Amino acid sequence: MKKFYLLTILLAGSILSGWAQELKVLEFRADMSMTDAVQFPKEDLNSDRCGLIRMGLVIPDATFEGDIISSEYKDGEWWIYMIKDANWLTIKSSKYLPLRYEFEEIQSNVTYVMNVEVPKSVERKAVVAIGDFTGKHSDEMRAACIAAMPTCRVNVVDWNTVKDTEAAADIDYIVTGSIGDPTCERKEGTALLTNTKYTYYSAKITFNLVMKDAKNGKVVATRNSYTTGSDNDSRDKAINNCLKIADQEGRRLVDNGVVLTVPIKAVKEVKKNSVKTVVINGGSDIGICEVLYFDVKKESKIGNNVIYETIGAAKVKEVLSEDLTVVEITKGNKEVKTLMDCNTPLVVVSKEEPLIHF
Repeated sequence: MKKFYLLTILLAGSILSGWAQELKVLEFRADMSMTDAVQFPKEDLNSDRCGLIRMGLVIPDATFEGDIISSEYKDGEWWIYMIKDANWLTIKSSKYLPLRYEFEEIQSNVTYVMNVEVPKSVERKAVVAIGDFTGKHSDEMRAACIAAMPTCRVNVVDWNTVKDTEAAADIDYIVTGSIGDPTCERKEGTALLTNTKYTYYSAKITFNLVMKDAKNGKVVATRNSYTTGSDNDSRDKAINNCLKIADQEGRRLVDNGVVLTVPIKAVKEVKKNSVKTVVINGGSDIGICEVLYFDVKKESKIGNNVIYETIGAAKVKEVLSEDLTVVEITKGNKEVKTLMDCNTPLVVVSKEEPLIHF
């Protein structure tokens, strides 16, 4: 029994550590054009001059281990004085895993440049503003989009109410649209049970939705589509039914325009040598909800470029918290296990929700 408890604790610890994010050293080099180590010298206990590492790292609470004489945070970078012949440094912080980095021996009076990448993370849900729509029934379509965007994915606001306020600075995307003239036909049908004839109205509305980045005006998603609706009583009711189901197109626009890329951090459940569920490092705070679908992708590098290769598919099983979600692997289960056993970085990338088109 004691062995079982110990194993459980060890497994829990390994999963929790998987959720932490890692720092990455992008560059480390001696820069002979920089004279800071000479202009602002420090000495070790043997009165030998130190080398100076100017580290680009925007983490004010970082701490360091190694042969260090002093460290000081200055306007987004650290000045770290190390003794001659020191050849490693460990970076620690409250948010990220410790990073031990080894390098060639430090020389006296030499200034070194080190740039450390902090993992990018989404801290909040995207804010989408619904802008102006044109065309017949544009007001109704605009109201339908404001009401329809799923609140678990994004926060939706009316652009006309925020554009002249401080809240405009928080807008990530702006959606505009154009609505075509509706068509409506009076048709005849036959009731299956009674074999009697009846008349009804069948309507169709075409429209175009455009989502742009609010900061640079770049188009990130478009939706050219239509909705249909019918009613037994009148043309107006048939057209209104078209507008009521436009929410699906609004949701698809969001799925394509606001894409979430979240790292897989731990395996949760394995069955028959394949991964059934994993834990990802994102939750309700960034708009993950139980209707979200993903592609599973392998991360790799070609030169300085990061590329992603699709290896499977997944869907949300349970949102655990603001920053943790259990995801079910629905395709590529065995390959996911093989790659995770090899510590290959994997991510899930949100994709368009499979919806029925009316």
